[in-house]
Amino acid sequence: MNQSSESRKLRQNVMTWRHRKRLVLMALISVIVLSVSLVYLLMGSVFSSAQNSGVDSANSKQSEYPLPCLKVPMDLVQSGEIHIRVLNGTTKAGYAKAVSQALALRDFSVHEPDNAPELFLDTYIYYGENTIGHAYQLSRNFYKPILVLDNREDYLIDVVIGSTFERLVPESEANLRGASKLIESPVGCVEMTTIKRPVAFTHDPQESTSQKQEGVSIDETETSAEE
Repeated sequence: MNQSSESRKLRQNVMTWRHRKRLVLMALISVIVLSVSLVYLLMGSVFSSAQNSGVDSANSKQSEYPLPCLKVPMDLVQSGEIHIRVLNGTTKAGYAKAVSQALALRDFSVHEPDNAPELFLDTYIYYGENTIGHAYQLSRNFYKPILVLDNREDYLIDVVIGSTFERLVPESEANLRGASKLIESPVGCVEMTTIKRPVAFTHDPQESTSQKQEGVSIDETETSAEE
């Protein structure tokens, strides 16, 4: 009886040790995957080009959302003046967190990430009438984003990451694309008052009332957009 009891106890100890080892290994793999993803997002690809980054009026999907004209060309602003919230529009856990961290390292004022209310295929940038120039400048960091002017009146810009998102445009190309340091109206833009604007995603307008704010510390556990 004692020998049988000791055998069972030994087997239980071995199983407990294996279970703990498996949990530690899974946690380590998760950290490595997130770290590699962050580096991938930051660096882009040496074989990538920024040619397809930023506002693309010729994009058939963008044509569904008219782009407002700027009253006058605007100077590029400091990244910290652009307030961003990244929303995960995919089923991949941690996507919004990884993109938020990558944008924070580019000195954008990044707010707490969240899940999008539905799944998205493409990358969307939602902005209001007070951040038109900011949205155009931010769009240079993404490949073929779709920009949507909605009815928000504050300074927060929502970036929704869709399932086709792979990486950010390399920072050097995003900042230097084109010879001009001005933000100009895109081809085919229209008067803002003629645009029918959808309702903005739920958010706290007070989060972006200040024009300069440090990026938040993002250490929460990100959940997937769909379980």
